[in-house]
Amino acid sequence: MLQEEKTAFVKKWENYWYHYKWHTIVAIFLVFVILISTLQSCNQTEVGVIAMYAGPKTLSTKQIQQMGATLRKISVKSGNEDLVADIYDYPIGLKPGEGHGGETGKNVEVFDNEIMVGNAVILFLSPALYERLKESNGGIVPLDPYLPEQTEHIVFYDESHLGIYLSSLPLYMSEGFCDLPSDTLVCMRSAVSVKNLFEQKKAQEKYQEYVRMMPNLLSYVPEG
Repeated sequence: MLQEEKTAFVKKWENYWYHYKWHTIVAIFLVFVILISTLQSCNQTEVGVIAMYAGPKTLSTKQIQQMGATLRKISVKSGNEDLVADIYDYPIGLKPGEGHGGETGKNVEVFDNEIMVGNAVILFLSPALYERLKESNGGIVPLDPYLPEQTEHIVFYDESHLGIYLSSLPLYMSEGFCDLPSDTLVCMRSAVSVKNLFEQKKAQEKYQEYVRMMPNLLSYVPEG
């Protein structure tokens, strides 16, 4: 009796598989894709602050994490959401006046592409890359509207006021940032230059988070 039931079941299964083989395979595949996507969504951490360092220094994972933690504190202090900060690191040993060449040239192309994409809003740049970016009108904005009340210690790179020496800010005393070259310049992308970074409806709202954050970044004093 048991053998007859097994045989009947096998026949039903073979009949089902013959008629619905590809339907079943596609269904299993879709379920698998949905499951993986759901798990990735659950594990994914939303990034709230995107900054970039580009210059001669190669940052370690620890330094990037330290800088990200500081930017996250500043962002939260500015009334923005409690989200992770991400630091893009582009080691480029380019000196003022130098053009493309060898590996340096390839790295500069990566930098240029990143600027075109517009992922990073807060920039920490070497003077050479600052000069390169300054040539593209409207790429970065003057920092005068974001200055703290006490500005005696702040040193601008030039009269355009598009870049501030990081070493003239208390931020330079914080972990990670203190390891950057002293001539690193703090800059901020313009709203127009990052228009493709976010969905159109959220672009202005997202950029305003950086507007609120920038004064606190320029006046940030590390604890202890």
